[in-house]
Amino acid sequence: PRQVQESRTWYNPSYWHGVEPSTQRKAMPPARSAPWYVAAFQEDYLRRYEHRGQAQADAETPFLLRVLDQPTGEGARGSLSKLPARARVLDLCCGAGRYCCALARAGCEVVGVALSLPLLRRAREGHVRPQFVRADMRRLPLADECFDGAVNLFTSFGYFEYDAEDLAALREA
Repeated sequence: PRQVQESRTWYNPSYWHGVEPSTQRKAMPPARSAPWYVAAFQEDYLRRYEHRGQAQADAETPFLLRVLDQPTGEGARGSLSKLPARARVLDLCCGAGRYCCALARAGCEVVGVALSLPLLRRAREGHVRPQFVRADMRRLPLADECFDGAVNLFTSFGYFEYDAEDLAALREA
């Protein structure tokens, strides 16, 4: 299990924060050929979905907050509790960060995770908060059980070849 020295540290700060360090590419195991979802989420993806703007994310955020504020099932972290003030929220596969920014404006402390550098670069444009981290959803560089809630929106789940990979992503979140 991952260890965190400071309780407010959610992620490994050595991971990507707007500039691609050369060590980042070495952190992921080399693939024989890139899976289709790596190629699909590049600059052309941003153009393809321009119509999904910040206004839409802002309008849908109150609904997300209501869903996140529902009591959780038994055995889950914070069982039968509601979101605390300044809730820590993970946006897994955050894309261009629209919902990250909307949730941060609503008062949440948000970490957005995505694998795509072009989408993360767009997410960082003009935003100090939230934090954005480049990572594979199956191997997150985040401390265990450090979030009060998590979201995974749009079309970012179920792409892997094996069910075990999807389960690994769920366990990481």
